[in-house]
Amino acid sequence: MRGWQKCSGVASTRRQKQPVKYQYGVATLLMTGLVLTVAMMFVMSRYSTTLYQVKRAQNTVLSRQAHWLAEGGLACGFEWLHETIQTRFPETKSVSHQPQQVASCQLGAENRQRKVWVRALGEGGYQITAEAKVAGKARVRLGYQAFLWLCQNGRPGDCQRFTAEMPVSDGDSVVLKWQAGSWHDFPA
Repeated sequence: MRGWQKCSGVASTRRQKQPVKYQYGVATLLMTGLVLTVAMMFVMSRYSTTLYQVKRAQNTVLSRQAHWLAEGGLACGFEWLHETIQTRFPETKSVSHQPQQVASCQLGAENRQRKVWVRALGEGGYQITAEAKVAGKARVRLGYQAFLWLCQNGRPGDCQRFTAEMPVSDGDSVVLKWQAGSWHDFPA
């Protein structure tokens, strides 16, 4: 009988301990799953915020590149206008009143485009406009005004803003200057 009681005691002890062990494992598994779920939610929320910041930074870079490209177009248009006036001023005294594209300032690369227009405003004034587009996304349009100044006898100190009524003599020189405060950042 002793053998039978030993087996019976061992078997009954095992039956009582096994359900308790399984319950401890389930509780640990539930806690681990809950902690992992909370951690995953935190990581995913940070990931979407980071992704948004990266996209915003890329858009800012593209916008700045377009702005710099347009500023370069303004400078190119100003230089073209200056050279045109220096070579043709005594005869014509003006560039066309219609917007005129400046072919030497155009840029048509794969992901960068730039167009530049010059238009006479009258009384020696000119509107220079440059439009730039980068990567098909960022588009900027800038405008600036420049005016002719007539310097008597070639002296820089004797300059006056040019008007059509001013007499021009052989010793006079013409200077093209940006008009302060005429910068325009047109909506794209």
